[in-house]
Amino acid sequence: MSHLRRPLDLGVVIDRVRVVVRPREAAAAPAAPPRPAPAQADDHRIVVRELRIETEAALDAFDARRLGDRVARALGERLAEVQERRLAGLLSGRSRGGPVRIGALRVRLRGDAAERPSPRAVAEALASAVERRVAT
Repeated sequence: MSHLRRPLDLGVVIDRVRVVVRPREAAAAPAAPPRPAPAQADDHRIVVRELRIETEAALDAFDARRLGDRVARALGERLAEVQERRLAGLLSGRSRGGPVRIGALRVRLRGDAAERPSPRAVAEALASAVERRVAT
């Protein structure tokens, strides 16, 4: 009997991106994520259920969407780098791996960061938080 091995899935998934312009009050905690199905042995993805960007800047719908897209793209690229390092640990046996499921990643942009946001800087801060979580 032959066992076909599937390739390792080290993808990055961001299910939803939400940009909140001028939030009026503290954000409600996101609803608890649905109970995930048991992970497959080859599943080592990073799955972010919601990326939430709160900004004090007065953005119209087009600019808010563009900001969300740019931050999500930069975050995906940065998390792909994290996944490359995870792969090295998996293949060497230093890491047991498994999927990383994150209910919500949230960032608040205020002052100059809100008026002239750098998607790369925002993504770097968020990815550093994810990387710390992966390391624990």
